[in-house]
Amino acid sequence: MTTPHTPTISVIVPVYNAALSLHRCVDSILAQSFTDWELLLIDDGSVDGSSVICDRYAQDDGRIRVIHKANEGVAATRRRGIEEARGKYSLQVDSDDWAEPTMLKELYATAESQEADMVICDFYYDYNGRKPVKHISQEPSGPGCESVLMDLLKGGRLRPYCWNKLVRHECYRKYGVVIPSDISHGEDFLICLSLLRHPEMRVAYLPKAFYHYVHSEHSNLLTRTYSEEDFEREVRLRGYCLQLMEGHDLYSLVEERNTYLIVRRAFNGGIFSSKEFKRRTWQFKDIIKNNRDLAWHKRYRLYLACGGAYRLMYGYRTLGNMVRRATQRHK
Repeated sequence: MTTPHTPTISVIVPVYNAALSLHRCVDSILAQSFTDWELLLIDDGSVDGSSVICDRYAQDDGRIRVIHKANEGVAATRRRGIEEARGKYSLQVDSDDWAEPTMLKELYATAESQEADMVICDFYYDYNGRKPVKHISQEPSGPGCESVLMDLLKGGRLRPYCWNKLVRHECYRKYGVVIPSDISHGEDFLICLSLLRHPEMRVAYLPKAFYHYVHSEHSNLLTRTYSEEDFEREVRLRGYCLQLMEGHDLYSLVEERNTYLIVRRAFNGGIFSSKEFKRRTWQFKDIIKNNRDLAWHKRYRLYLACGGAYRLMYGYRTLGNMVRRATQRHK
């Protein structure tokens, strides 16, 4: 029996109804100057022809593996990719994004030369091919896991994405990283939290941008939609994060961050009555009120919404947005 080749890097791509962007994504991996990789295309029950595209690529290149599965969502799909990966290092890539040709080569060289468990690089905010693309620096404020983790939690200095972070793959098993299936997004933050809470993780920074995070009208639509199920999933994600950080010095920062994101998204979703919003968010009101990292007007707007004045606060927000847009038009 032939032993499968162990690649240096596993590139993991969750795929769901990505037929419009998948060619660009996969072609950017095929174009990498570093060639000792495997590409895992984890098809999450696509119904738009993505499955066929994945299979065609696998037929043409033996480094590409396709795994077809029933639709479970991105968290379960990413977890399956992590379980299947064989590489010494792994990188998560989203199917609507793409990478510059030297990304794998330079991330790998940095990981090896600095004996790093995680290499963080910059990225481009790409308006779907329109120029200019925006270079987003991801330089940590200091060395060590605690500095990186603090930057992820406070002020938005670092983004908790997985696709600009090459990870020594054994760390997923070493630190027991588990991605629950019952969350719809935020699994990237949970992965970062699971790894960086361990002070022995060695982190390196490469001050170059390779990854194009594509922002399109379609992605805009996805981020605008909100439902009661989203609220429940985000509450579960908060619970998983707090359980993970129990006893850690940065527990309270994780609690503040995740609580704020839950309440802010629920507020912006605009689907609840004041009574229903209060029922769902009352437990969070004091955490919001005491979060000094928030501007006072944001803090008290959300606090009052949690206390029963949601529709009133939402009306002020809508009116404020209208005034800003009208002001910008007349400049």
